[in-house]
Amino acid sequence: MDNPLIDFSQAFEFAYGGPSINGDFKSTFEDFIVEEELGYELSGEGEHLYLYIQKRNQNTGFLQQRLAEYFSVPEKQVSYCGLKDRHAVTRQWFGIHLPGKYDVDLSHFADDDTAILKARRHNKKLRIGAHQCNRFIIRLRNISGDLVRLEQQLSTIANCGVPNYFGAQRFGRDRGNLPLAVDLFAGKKLKRRLRSLAISSARSYLFNLVLSERVRLNNWRQWQDGDVASLAGSNSFFVPERLDDTLLARLDSHDVELSAPLWGRGSNPASGKVAEWEQAVVAPYGLLTAGLEKIGLEQQRRAMTMVAQQLTWSIEGQDLTLSFSLESGCFATALIRELLVSAKPL
Repeated sequence: MDNPLIDFSQAFEFAYGGPSINGDFKSTFEDFIVEEELGYELSGEGEHLYLYIQKRNQNTGFLQQRLAEYFSVPEKQVSYCGLKDRHAVTRQWFGIHLPGKYDVDLSHFADDDTAILKARRHNKKLRIGAHQCNRFIIRLRNISGDLVRLEQQLSTIANCGVPNYFGAQRFGRDRGNLPLAVDLFAGKKLKRRLRSLAISSARSYLFNLVLSERVRLNNWRQWQDGDVASLAGSNSFFVPERLDDTLLARLDSHDVELSAPLWGRGSNPASGKVAEWEQAVVAPYGLLTAGLEKIGLEQQRRAMTMVAQQLTWSIEGQDLTLSFSLESGCFATALIRELLVSAKPL
Protein backbone atom coordinates (compact mmCIF):
# COMPACT_ATOMS: atom_id res chain seq x y z
CA MET A 1 0.00 0.00 0.00
CA ASP A 2 1.21 3.51 -0.78
CA ASN A 3 2.39 5.84 1.96
CA PRO A 4 -0.84 7.40 3.30
CA LEU A 5 0.89 10.76 3.82
CA ILE A 6 -0.27 12.36 0.57
CA ASP A 7 0.38 15.96 -0.40
CA PHE A 8 -2.92 17.59 -1.38
CA SER A 9 -1.53 21.09 -1.90
CA GLN A 10 -1.08 20.97 -5.67
CA ALA A 11 -2.56 23.99 -7.47
CA PHE A 12 -4.73 23.54 -10.55
CA GLU A 13 -3.79 25.28 -13.79
CA PHE A 14 -5.56 28.33 -15.18
CA ALA A 15 -6.77 28.20 -18.76
CA TYR A 16 -6.40 31.84 -19.79
CA GLY A 17 -3.24 33.13 -18.21
CA GLY A 18 -4.53 33.55 -14.68
CA PRO A 19 -6.86 36.11 -13.08
CA SER A 20 -6.91 39.66 -14.41
CA ILE A 21 -8.57 41.50 -11.51
CA ASN A 22 -8.66 41.82 -7.74
CA GLY A 23 -11.93 42.33 -5.91
CA ASP A 24 -14.29 41.20 -3.18
CA PHE A 25 -16.19 37.94 -3.62
CA LYS A 26 -19.32 37.28 -1.54
CA SER A 27 -19.13 40.55 0.40
CA THR A 28 -22.82 40.08 1.20
CA PHE A 29 -25.14 37.11 0.86
CA GLU A 30 -26.96 38.94 -1.94
CA ASP A 31 -23.75 39.05 -4.01
CA PHE A 32 -24.16 35.35 -4.83
CA ILE A 33 -27.64 34.36 -5.99
CA VAL A 34 -28.45 30.86 -7.24
CA GLU A 35 -31.76 29.71 -8.71
CA GLU A 36 -32.28 26.01 -9.30
CA GLU A 37 -34.37 25.08 -12.35
CA LEU A 38 -35.94 21.62 -12.41
CA GLY A 39 -36.58 21.55 -16.13
CA TYR A 40 -39.71 19.36 -15.87
CA GLU A 41 -43.31 19.74 -14.72
CA LEU A 42 -44.58 18.41 -11.42
CA SER A 43 -47.68 16.22 -11.56
CA GLY A 44 -49.62 18.00 -8.81
CA GLU A 45 -50.40 14.74 -7.03
CA GLY A 46 -48.57 11.98 -5.19
CA GLU A 47 -46.85 11.19 -1.90
CA HIS A 48 -44.02 13.68 -2.35
CA LEU A 49 -44.37 17.34 -1.42
CA TYR A 50 -41.98 19.52 -3.41
CA LEU A 51 -41.04 22.88 -1.90
CA TYR A 52 -39.16 25.63 -3.72
CA ILE A 53 -37.40 27.43 -0.90
CA GLN A 54 -35.39 30.62 -0.79
CA LYS A 55 -32.73 30.52 1.91
CA ARG A 56 -30.07 32.91 3.09
CA ASN A 57 -27.03 32.09 5.25
CA GLN A 58 -28.02 28.42 5.53
CA ASN A 59 -26.50 25.37 3.93
CA THR A 60 -28.59 22.64 2.34
CA GLY A 61 -27.95 20.08 5.07
CA PHE A 62 -29.13 22.45 7.79
CA LEU A 63 -32.37 23.14 5.92
CA GLN A 64 -32.85 19.42 5.37
CA GLN A 65 -32.71 18.96 9.14
CA ARG A 66 -35.18 21.81 9.71
CA LEU A 67 -37.65 20.31 7.23
CA ALA A 68 -37.36 16.87 8.82
CA GLU A 69 -38.11 18.34 12.24
CA TYR A 70 -40.96 20.48 10.93
CA PHE A 71 -42.72 17.55 9.25
CA SER A 72 -41.71 15.02 11.95
CA VAL A 73 -40.04 12.66 9.48
CA PRO A 74 -36.55 11.10 9.33
CA GLU A 75 -33.96 13.13 7.41
CA LYS A 76 -33.78 10.41 4.76
CA GLN A 77 -37.36 11.36 3.77
CA VAL A 78 -36.19 14.88 2.87
CA SER A 79 -34.35 15.00 -0.46
CA TYR A 80 -32.82 17.68 -2.68
CA CYS A 81 -31.20 18.01 -6.09
CA GLY A 82 -27.87 19.45 -5.04
CA LEU A 83 -25.92 21.17 -2.29
CA LYS A 84 -26.00 24.96 -2.37
CA ASP A 85 -23.70 27.54 -0.81
CA ARG A 86 -24.36 28.82 2.68
CA HIS A 87 -22.92 32.28 2.07
CA ALA A 88 -25.48 33.12 -0.60
CA VAL A 89 -29.13 33.64 -1.41
CA THR A 90 -30.27 30.39 -2.99
CA ARG A 91 -33.57 29.12 -4.34
CA GLN A 92 -33.74 25.36 -4.52
CA TRP A 93 -36.15 22.44 -4.48
CA PHE A 94 -36.66 20.05 -1.59
CA GLY A 95 -38.83 16.95 -1.63
CA ILE A 96 -40.51 15.54 1.48
CA HIS A 97 -41.99 12.04 1.40
CA LEU A 98 -45.34 12.36 3.18
CA PRO A 99 -47.43 9.29 2.42
CA GLY A 100 -50.98 9.75 3.66
CA LYS A 101 -50.40 13.37 4.71
CA TYR A 102 -52.10 15.72 2.29
CA ASP A 103 -53.25 18.56 4.53
CA VAL A 104 -50.01 20.12 5.72
CA ASP A 105 -49.63 23.53 7.28
CA LEU A 106 -46.67 25.45 5.87
CA SER A 107 -47.46 28.76 7.54
CA HIS A 108 -45.05 28.39 10.46
CA PHE A 109 -41.91 27.34 8.58
CA ALA A 110 -40.69 30.68 7.21
CA ASP A 111 -38.37 33.04 9.09
CA ASP A 112 -36.21 36.06 8.26
CA ASP A 113 -33.79 33.91 6.21
CA THR A 114 -36.18 31.32 4.78
CA ALA A 115 -39.25 31.53 2.55
CA ILE A 116 -41.33 28.91 0.74
CA LEU A 117 -41.84 30.22 -2.80
CA LYS A 118 -43.74 27.27 -4.30
CA ALA A 119 -45.34 24.05 -3.04
CA ARG A 120 -46.60 21.26 -5.28
CA ARG A 121 -47.11 17.51 -5.10
CA HIS A 122 -45.36 14.97 -7.30
CA ASN A 123 -45.44 11.19 -7.71
CA LYS A 124 -41.69 10.61 -7.71
CA LYS A 125 -38.89 11.27 -5.24
CA LEU A 126 -36.63 14.25 -5.83
CA ARG A 127 -33.14 12.91 -6.50
CA ILE A 128 -29.60 14.26 -6.55
CA GLY A 129 -28.80 15.87 -9.90
CA ALA A 130 -32.42 15.79 -11.06
CA HIS A 131 -32.50 19.50 -11.88
CA GLN A 132 -31.68 20.80 -15.32
CA CYS A 133 -29.47 23.76 -14.41
CA ASN A 134 -28.61 26.49 -11.93
CA ARG A 135 -28.96 30.17 -12.74
CA PHE A 136 -26.39 32.49 -11.14
CA ILE A 137 -26.20 36.22 -10.55
CA ILE A 138 -22.83 37.07 -9.01
CA ARG A 139 -21.49 40.48 -8.05
CA LEU A 140 -17.77 41.10 -7.54
CA ARG A 141 -17.23 44.35 -5.68
CA ASN A 142 -14.36 46.85 -5.62
CA ILE A 143 -12.67 45.37 -8.66
CA SER A 144 -9.35 46.67 -9.91
CA GLY A 145 -6.77 45.50 -12.40
CA ASP A 146 -6.58 44.98 -16.15
CA LEU A 147 -10.18 45.57 -17.23
CA VAL A 148 -9.30 45.33 -20.93
CA ARG A 149 -7.91 41.85 -20.36
CA LEU A 150 -10.95 41.03 -18.22
CA GLU A 151 -13.25 41.79 -21.16
CA GLN A 152 -11.10 39.61 -23.42
CA GLN A 153 -11.20 36.74 -20.93
CA LEU A 154 -14.97 36.97 -20.56
CA SER A 155 -15.46 36.95 -24.34
CA THR A 156 -13.25 33.87 -24.62
CA ILE A 157 -15.05 32.15 -21.76
CA ALA A 158 -18.44 32.88 -23.36
CA ASN A 159 -17.30 31.17 -26.56
CA CYS A 160 -14.99 28.43 -25.29
CA GLY A 161 -15.92 27.74 -21.68
CA VAL A 162 -13.58 27.10 -18.75
CA PRO A 163 -12.02 23.95 -17.26
CA ASN A 164 -14.80 22.01 -15.59
CA TYR A 165 -13.07 21.74 -12.22
CA PHE A 166 -14.90 20.58 -9.13
CA GLY A 167 -15.11 23.62 -6.87
CA ALA A 168 -13.27 24.19 -3.61
CA GLN A 169 -16.44 23.43 -1.64
CA ARG A 170 -16.22 19.80 -2.77
CA PHE A 171 -12.97 19.44 -0.79
CA GLY A 172 -13.94 21.28 2.39
CA ARG A 173 -12.06 24.02 4.20
CA ASP A 174 -8.33 23.81 3.40
CA ARG A 175 -9.13 20.60 1.45
CA GLY A 176 -9.92 18.95 4.75
CA ASN A 177 -12.18 16.28 3.21
CA LEU A 178 -9.24 14.71 1.39
CA PRO A 179 -7.41 13.40 4.47
CA LEU A 180 -10.71 11.75 5.39
CA ALA A 181 -10.41 9.75 2.17
CA VAL A 182 -6.91 8.68 3.17
CA ASP A 183 -8.24 7.54 6.55
CA LEU A 184 -11.16 5.71 4.95
CA PHE A 185 -9.09 3.86 2.39
CA ALA A 186 -6.47 3.02 5.02
CA GLY A 187 -9.18 1.16 6.94
CA LYS A 188 -10.61 3.72 9.37
CA LYS A 189 -14.35 3.62 10.04
CA LEU A 190 -16.21 6.83 9.23
CA LYS A 191 -19.78 7.93 9.81
CA ARG A 192 -21.99 7.65 6.74
CA ARG A 193 -21.97 11.39 5.94
CA LEU A 194 -18.19 11.70 6.35
CA ARG A 195 -17.67 8.57 4.28
CA SER A 196 -19.69 10.07 1.44
CA LEU A 197 -17.72 13.33 1.63
CA ALA A 198 -14.43 11.44 1.61
CA ILE A 199 -15.32 9.34 -1.44
CA SER A 200 -16.65 12.23 -3.54
CA SER A 201 -13.73 14.49 -2.64
CA ALA A 202 -11.15 11.83 -3.56
CA ARG A 203 -12.76 11.13 -6.92
CA SER A 204 -13.18 14.84 -7.65
CA TYR A 205 -9.57 15.61 -6.73
CA LEU A 206 -8.21 12.98 -9.11
CA PHE A 207 -10.41 14.38 -11.88
CA ASN A 208 -9.14 17.90 -11.21
CA LEU A 209 -5.53 16.70 -11.31
CA VAL A 210 -5.98 15.06 -14.71
CA LEU A 211 -7.83 18.07 -16.09
CA SER A 212 -5.14 20.40 -14.74
CA GLU A 213 -2.49 18.42 -16.59
CA ARG A 214 -4.45 18.71 -19.84
CA VAL A 215 -4.77 22.46 -19.25
CA ARG A 216 -1.02 22.65 -18.63
CA LEU A 217 -0.42 20.83 -21.90
CA ASN A 218 -2.87 23.27 -23.56
CA ASN A 219 -4.86 20.47 -25.16
CA TRP A 220 -7.88 20.19 -22.87
CA ARG A 221 -10.10 21.37 -25.74
CA GLN A 222 -8.10 19.83 -28.63
CA TRP A 223 -8.78 16.28 -29.70
CA GLN A 224 -5.93 13.82 -29.07
CA ASP A 225 -5.73 10.25 -30.28
CA GLY A 226 -7.23 8.12 -27.51
CA ASP A 227 -9.60 10.79 -26.17
CA VAL A 228 -13.07 9.87 -24.90
CA ALA A 229 -16.04 12.07 -25.81
CA SER A 230 -18.75 13.00 -23.32
CA LEU A 231 -22.29 13.82 -24.46
CA ALA A 232 -23.40 17.26 -23.29
CA GLY A 233 -26.01 17.23 -20.54
CA SER A 234 -25.61 13.55 -19.74
CA ASN A 235 -23.32 11.03 -18.05
CA SER A 236 -22.87 9.13 -21.31
CA PHE A 237 -19.54 8.87 -23.08
CA PHE A 238 -18.20 7.12 -26.16
CA VAL A 239 -14.92 6.41 -27.93
CA PRO A 240 -15.05 7.73 -31.51
CA GLU A 241 -13.49 5.57 -34.17
CA ARG A 242 -11.81 8.57 -35.75
CA LEU A 243 -11.74 12.35 -35.81
CA ASP A 244 -13.85 13.56 -38.72
CA ASP A 245 -15.70 16.73 -39.74
CA THR A 246 -18.87 15.64 -37.95
CA LEU A 247 -17.07 15.14 -34.64
CA LEU A 248 -15.19 18.41 -35.04
CA ALA A 249 -18.48 20.24 -35.61
CA ARG A 250 -20.02 18.61 -32.53
CA LEU A 251 -16.99 19.59 -30.44
CA ASP A 252 -17.12 23.13 -31.77
CA SER A 253 -20.82 23.46 -30.91
CA HIS A 254 -20.28 21.85 -27.45
CA ASP A 255 -22.71 19.06 -28.30
CA VAL A 256 -19.92 16.78 -27.11
CA GLU A 257 -16.87 17.54 -24.98
CA LEU A 258 -13.59 15.80 -24.31
CA SER A 259 -13.54 14.03 -20.96
CA ALA A 260 -11.35 13.04 -18.03
CA PRO A 261 -11.85 10.10 -15.66
CA LEU A 262 -14.02 9.82 -12.60
CA TRP A 263 -11.97 7.01 -11.14
CA GLY A 264 -13.36 3.57 -10.41
CA ARG A 265 -12.92 -0.08 -11.22
CA GLY A 266 -12.82 -1.41 -14.75
CA SER A 267 -10.65 -0.59 -17.72
CA ASN A 268 -9.96 2.98 -18.72
CA PRO A 269 -11.79 3.69 -22.02
CA ALA A 270 -9.06 6.17 -23.00
CA SER A 271 -6.12 4.86 -24.98
CA GLY A 272 -2.74 5.89 -26.37
CA LYS A 273 -1.14 9.08 -25.06
CA VAL A 274 -4.33 10.12 -23.29
CA ALA A 275 -4.39 6.95 -21.19
CA GLU A 276 -0.67 7.38 -20.45
CA TRP A 277 -1.19 10.97 -19.27
CA GLU A 278 -4.10 9.97 -17.05
CA GLN A 279 -2.27 7.05 -15.49
CA ALA A 280 0.85 9.12 -14.86
CA VAL A 281 -1.15 11.83 -13.07
CA VAL A 282 -2.96 9.45 -10.69
CA ALA A 283 0.02 7.15 -10.10
CA PRO A 284 1.19 8.96 -6.91
CA TYR A 285 -2.32 8.56 -5.48
CA GLY A 286 -2.52 4.78 -5.50
CA LEU A 287 -4.22 4.69 -2.11
CA LEU A 288 -7.10 6.76 -3.51
CA THR A 289 -7.45 4.92 -6.83
CA ALA A 290 -7.32 1.51 -5.14
CA GLY A 291 -9.81 2.65 -2.53
CA LEU A 292 -12.29 3.93 -5.11
CA GLU A 293 -12.01 0.67 -7.02
CA LYS A 294 -12.41 -1.44 -3.88
CA ILE A 295 -15.65 0.22 -2.79
CA GLY A 296 -17.15 -0.68 -6.17
CA LEU A 297 -17.34 2.59 -8.10
CA GLU A 298 -17.20 2.04 -11.85
CA GLN A 299 -15.04 4.02 -14.27
CA GLN A 300 -16.99 7.05 -15.49
CA ARG A 301 -16.11 10.22 -17.38
CA ARG A 302 -16.80 13.93 -16.89
CA ALA A 303 -16.54 16.68 -19.48
CA MET A 304 -13.34 18.72 -19.25
CA THR A 305 -15.06 21.89 -20.48
CA MET A 306 -17.78 23.83 -18.66
CA VAL A 307 -19.79 26.21 -20.81
CA ALA A 308 -21.68 29.01 -19.11
CA GLN A 309 -24.94 29.44 -20.99
CA GLN A 310 -26.32 32.94 -21.62
CA LEU A 311 -23.27 34.54 -20.03
CA THR A 312 -23.63 38.32 -19.71
CA TRP A 313 -21.67 40.86 -17.69
CA SER A 314 -21.70 44.51 -16.80
CA ILE A 315 -19.37 46.87 -14.94
CA GLU A 316 -20.94 49.64 -12.91
CA GLY A 317 -18.47 51.78 -11.00
CA GLN A 318 -16.19 49.27 -9.27
CA ASP A 319 -18.62 46.35 -9.39
CA LEU A 320 -18.73 43.53 -11.93
CA THR A 321 -22.02 41.62 -12.24
CA LEU A 322 -22.12 38.25 -14.00
CA SER A 323 -25.23 36.34 -15.03
CA PHE A 324 -25.18 32.80 -16.46
CA SER A 325 -26.58 29.27 -16.25
CA LEU A 326 -24.68 26.06 -15.59
CA GLU A 327 -25.70 22.45 -16.02
CA SER A 328 -26.26 20.37 -12.91
CA GLY A 329 -22.96 19.31 -11.33
CA CYS A 330 -20.94 22.32 -12.51
CA PHE A 331 -19.38 24.92 -10.19
CA ALA A 332 -19.64 28.68 -10.65
CA THR A 333 -16.40 29.07 -8.69
CA ALA A 334 -14.57 27.32 -11.55
CA LEU A 335 -15.46 30.34 -13.69
CA ILE A 336 -14.80 33.01 -11.04
CA ARG A 337 -11.30 31.71 -10.29
CA GLU A 338 -10.25 32.37 -13.90
CA LEU A 339 -10.99 36.08 -13.37
CA LEU A 340 -10.49 37.02 -9.73
CA VAL A 341 -7.17 36.89 -7.86
CA SER A 342 -8.83 36.80 -4.47
CA ALA A 343 -11.35 34.08 -5.31
CA LYS A 344 -11.12 31.05 -3.07
CA PRO A 345 -8.48 28.78 -4.62
CA LEU A 346 -9.26 25.28 -5.78
